[in-house]
Amino acid sequence: MAIQKHTKEKIIKKCNQCIAKNPKFMYLNLNAILEELDISKGSFYYYFKSKDDLIYQAINPRFEELYLKVQKSIIKSQSLKEQLCHFFFPAIDSTLESELIYIENNYKYLFFEENIKKSKILRKLFLKGRKQRKNLILKIIKLNGIKINKEASILMGYMMDTVISYTIFHKILYDKYPRQEIIEVIDTLCNLIESKNING
Repeated sequence: MAIQKHTKEKIIKKCNQCIAKNPKFMYLNLNAILEELDISKGSFYYYFKSKDDLIYQAINPRFEELYLKVQKSIIKSQSLKEQLCHFFFPAIDSTLESELIYIENNYKYLFFEENIKKSKILRKLFLKGRKQRKNLILKIIKLNGIKINKEASILMGYMMDTVISYTIFHKILYDKYPRQEIIEVIDTLCNLIESKNING
């Protein structure tokens, strides 16, 4: 049993290494991975239903780990701005440039090449990520006693997509990430929400 677990972990680890070098999941060379690890296809299909299943099992834990980390940071934060900064952290923290590049590459791959329409596994991962971001926004709203209507709360759930899209657009045009602009957006958003709360 321990050997089986080790074999599965080896495949997942190698898959993640390949994805880190090239985010184009759909073109992951499964044969090359198995050959390098000296694992037969029969053994592979004992652990995974398909290549898509491998990709999901490789990436999903990273999604879950990131989601829980951000959730804990939001709960510990004392102000609305701190919470929103944790929510948008890849776009504003200069120490996380590798993480932002990873996100940027994934967005480009999903939407510039329209792969979101081609692969069920990519769509499943994307929709799960969007649901997690929506849950985090709802957590922020609840923690601050914010009273906004259903339409506004739905729009807030899409804010990360908007920020990442703007970040990529800015990077393409100016070859740098717009961290200061994103911080200004957070400030404006805080003022809007807090003003709404005060004025009812």
